[in-house]
Amino acid sequence: MRMSLKDADWVRQSFLMPQNSIDEAYDAVRRVYTTADQKFTDTTLGGNFAINAFPQFTRNADIKRPGRYTAGKGMGRFYSEVIDDNAQTIHIRLGVPKFNSLTRFFGDFYNVEASSLARTGRTPSIFYDVGRLTGTVVSLPLQPILLTAKLIRLLLEKPASRYYYLKPTMPLYWNAVATMVNGIAVNLGVIPRLFTSDAKTGNSGLIDPDSVNDAEEQKAAIAATHKLLPDIYRSDGGIDIYAVANRAQRLANAFRDALEQEVVSSANATDLTNRMKRMTQWNPTVQDVGKGDLREYMRLYLESNDGIYTVKDEDKEVTESSMEVDVRDESFVNSMSSFFTAERRMGSDFVTFRVDHTGPQSESFSTSTKESGIASTINSMSSKARSTRFDLADGNVDSAGLIGAVVKAATDTVNGIAEGLSIHGIAALAGSAFADIPKTWDASTADVGRSSFTIPLRSPYGNDLSRLQNIIVPMCMLLAMALPLSTGKQSYTSPFILELFNKGRTQIRLGMVESLSITRGVGDVGWTNDGRYLGVDVNITFMDLSEVVHMPINASFSTVQAAIAGAGSGLGAAISKFTGGDSTTGANIGAGIASAFMPSTYDDDNKYTDYLAVLGSLPLEAQVNPMRKMRLRLTQQMAAFNQWKSPAHFANWAMGTWAGELLKAVSQRTDRP
Repeated sequence: MRMSLKDADWVRQSFLMPQNSIDEAYDAVRRVYTTADQKFTDTTLGGNFAINAFPQFTRNADIKRPGRYTAGKGMGRFYSEVIDDNAQTIHIRLGVPKFNSLTRFFGDFYNVEASSLARTGRTPSIFYDVGRLTGTVVSLPLQPILLTAKLIRLLLEKPASRYYYLKPTMPLYWNAVATMVNGIAVNLGVIPRLFTSDAKTGNSGLIDPDSVNDAEEQKAAIAATHKLLPDIYRSDGGIDIYAVANRAQRLANAFRDALEQEVVSSANATDLTNRMKRMTQWNPTVQDVGKGDLREYMRLYLESNDGIYTVKDEDKEVTESSMEVDVRDESFVNSMSSFFTAERRMGSDFVTFRVDHTGPQSESFSTSTKESGIASTINSMSSKARSTRFDLADGNVDSAGLIGAVVKAATDTVNGIAEGLSIHGIAALAGSAFADIPKTWDASTADVGRSSFTIPLRSPYGNDLSRLQNIIVPMCMLLAMALPLSTGKQSYTSPFILELFNKGRTQIRLGMVESLSITRGVGDVGWTNDGRYLGVDVNITFMDLSEVVHMPINASFSTVQAAIAGAGSGLGAAISKFTGGDSTTGANIGAGIASAFMPSTYDDDNKYTDYLAVLGSLPLEAQVNPMRKMRLRLTQQMAAFNQWKSPAHFANWAMGTWAGELLKAVSQRTDRP
């Protein structure tokens, strides 16, 4: 008896594990899991943190996975896993210079103990410690005030040890971008021009006479875009740049609020688990497709109208076409509340761009030297004396050699006296020799901040609105970084200064755009027939205004700091032991909390700490959120205390003293090959 095998049967078994081979429903869900299920972002204007996210594929080529509890428009599986997950992004915050007072700068930029260690390898004398202890005791009543002032400066991001620093002025930046974008939108005709006539009907007030569209068509297009994203596309035409700046954060807030609501509404742990599963997966039908049944999945798709599928679950009916329209009509108060919440979470504090992958990242550190002053003086005098001796035939003036003999006798006498007094080196000044004195350090530089990026901007369609949101908006954001700022109709000053975060690659705390080049009309079809560009490549280079990476060598705790950390560590261990917890964890927590009372905890960031952040791939949030930075500082101080109290540290320190060096001199030889 022959059996017929249909393609649909073996295909379902070839590309997915058969349903009867899976016991757990959780494993069945994992077969069709995609990162798109957990995302609240999309590729609409402002819907992604990167302003120039690639457009998605058509709905038939890459079916979007709409998040069930977000206001986002969804993201396709392929797009999410191949393009969005692997995108390289840079985050930039702009501002103006803010100068510290000279008294504060000179009081914080230099440290006596660190200088002594760096120059001599030794701490200052005991008298320095006595003076430091005296000053600490005298200022003890003021320490809470001083620590509070340091904490406030940390929270407000006002470093005391820098001559000047970046004062963020992102509202000014977004205002410049909005002015530029709206100016171009008017030139394009995306924003209807006033006091003009309809090209077809003669009706005034809606469209420029040179346009090929009529007033009704433009009015319908503006209404459609406003209905799609009412907070982005204004009802009178144009784009609200301020809303674009923080829309991704507003989507994140909506998703977070939905999560919190699910947690509050859950009856027990099992109910919460089921709710979380439903929030992070798409179930066309809970009974079939949600369990990974490919046949049911394809049936729903094939029976749909051009891929516009309708999906049912126990809560609601959702269609992809309905997800393409944002029908919210929030009141002014509600809208203002959502915008305030987004701004409170740094919604528009940064502008983010997707850039072409930069490949390997390299840093260079260089040191220059120069001849010491004393070497130059001694060798110059010796050179002149040697030339004089040569010109005088080394004293052989008369034919009998009497004068030369007298000179030699006098010279030998002087040299002998100098040898007896151990000052015979001065004989070199007579031109007998040159001093070999090593060169001395002159300067150090580091190239760890200069960053160059290529930012491709492409429009998938040739209409002006598509070009505006895909090319012109991000291009204006880049131009606003590089152009000098106007101070009048015919005057200007420097561009914005900035800080840049490129996770794991580069980081700039105080920088500026060094160069910006824009190439328009790139791509296979770079221009439309009427001279409108469809592709732009932007090459931008940022420079770091600080060029030196210098490392601290006095990371060890002072006596007072060690006492504070030790007391906190002991108290934390005792509390943990009393409550039945782990004493080691308690000691670490205690030492970290005690570090809040150490002035060094509030030290400013510098190029060295920024470079360590790059090497550690520290995320943006941990470096710009003051409370996250505080947690990081306390943890670092706890780790430093644990390193300080190590027996290996004390042995290393003891053998570095003069007594230790003497002991090593009479010890057995090293076995180091």
